[in-house]
Amino acid sequence: MHGLRHHQFDLEAYFELELESATKFEFCDGAILAMAGGTLQHSRLAGNAYAALRARIGKTCEAFNSDQRVATGDGVHTYPDAMVVCGPAQTTQHRGTETVHNPSVIVEVLSPSTRAYDLGEKLDHYKTTPGLQDVLFVEAESIDVLHVWRTEAGWEQRRFTSPTASVPIRALGRRLPVKELYVGAQV
Repeated sequence: MHGLRHHQFDLEAYFELELESATKFEFCDGAILAMAGGTLQHSRLAGNAYAALRARIGKTCEAFNSDQRVATGDGVHTYPDAMVVCGPAQTTQHRGTETVHNPSVIVEVLSPSTRAYDLGEKLDHYKTTPGLQDVLFVEAESIDVLHVWRTEAGWEQRRFTSPTASVPIRALGRRLPVKELYVGAQV
């Protein structure tokens, strides 16, 4: 992920850049970072995640793809590969664009260039988001899903590496079969 970390920006500058550019950016601690372009494999896995979540949501939840911006509890603005909002979406608007503040489930497809950031700093930002229950990290080069979920005592995590496994999505009260995330994938 490449960014302008040597400059400090405010949220207004971020929204201005977002409006003027076809590129998606992330806003994190005063830095504006260009989101990495996806590969065919990344796009396939993100689409599979969106479809698998959408197939399991109830009437009070809604699934979104990577076009929907989310704000974490500590103010990072980013575009997860897929997410679910349960209950009414809490949003803010800026010049016609909306930012969701209450995701229940977030999915990120990992790539070599963003893996360390996604599993470290970005996960820490996601954990500050009230109401977020489940975060899934989907490896692009092997069958490997890391599920991180909120408990009353904090956060726990577990890896799923078998295509016959299924991930318990607590926010939905449903299980998500790992094989559905990897349909058509080259792993």
